[in-house]
Amino acid sequence: MTPANPYAQETLANLLQGKVIIVTGGNSGIGKSIVEEVARLGAKVVIDYRSHPEATEAIERELGDLGGSCIGVQADVSKLEDLQRLVQEAVNRYGRLDVMVNNTPYCVAKGDVRMLTRTAGVELASKGVSIVNVGPGAVATPINDSCMNNPELLAKLNAASYITATSIFADGGIMQSSPGL
Repeated sequence: MTPANPYAQETLANLLQGKVIIVTGGNSGIGKSIVEEVARLGAKVVIDYRSHPEATEAIERELGDLGGSCIGVQADVSKLEDLQRLVQEAVNRYGRLDVMVNNTPYCVAKGDVRMLTRTAGVELASKGVSIVNVGPGAVATPINDSCMNNPELLAKLNAASYITATSIFADGGIMQSSPGL
């Protein structure tokens, strides 16, 4: 998804160029969209997945053909050993880890991630680390076709670069109208 503001797009591309990013659940849905976008902006991507290795392999081929750099790692991030291996694979391949996109189980994890974001954001601020939790709404998935195909609605979407220690629900108010969220 391309932000409507060209300056924001340029800034985001500058911020992500060459960064090493792990995206959990990166071989389908929102995770796949995140993988494709950050790779397009020049990041080196580690695609975490639990199942469907063929989907991960297809993404690796697609991004490789476009000049992107990515690897798939099968890991269940609810298991400490798998999580440690996932991070180690990123460091082994790319020498470091800059960003971790926790794209974790839908409902219960949202509250946990929000609190982790607040706590880690405050604790790590003095070390120059920004922690941001984004609850996306209109992502190019079948459920959002009506927004993606409407230029007026699409133009309202944007990116940000000066945020930390908070959860942002860039969802056009979807959370407010959903009793399950």
